[in-house]
Amino acid sequence: AGSNTPVTVDIRLISATNRDLYKMVEQGAFREDLLYRINTIHIDLPPLRQRREDILPLAGEFLHRYATRYAKHIDGFDAEAAREMEAYPWAGNIRELRNVVERLLILSGDRITPADVHLYC
Repeated sequence: AGSNTPVTVDIRLISATNRDLYKMVEQGAFREDLLYRINTIHIDLPPLRQRREDILPLAGEFLHRYATRYAKHIDGFDAEAAREMEAYPWAGNIRELRNVVERLLILSGDRITPADVHLYC
């Protein structure tokens, strides 16, 4: 910082947005040159509410991760609780799912029930 001497760097940039950058370029709200610099590989990932089949595997992974972190034994999701989680719209996508699962693990007993899901979703 503060030098005029170029420094060679090797980086990998991963970015995400919920905005249509191409449309923003057309509107003059995003620089076209920047879009093409960062858009080497484009992955379009639909929102979680459109990938309901991913909800329970992700929730199970988060449950395992947080059970280990908090040294808590939990048997998993009650079948009805699992259906409730699959039906929930998950506007916050995976971050919301991760936070809800952590909250459920911390505040629930040894099994997550529909009442728990209704309380925290």
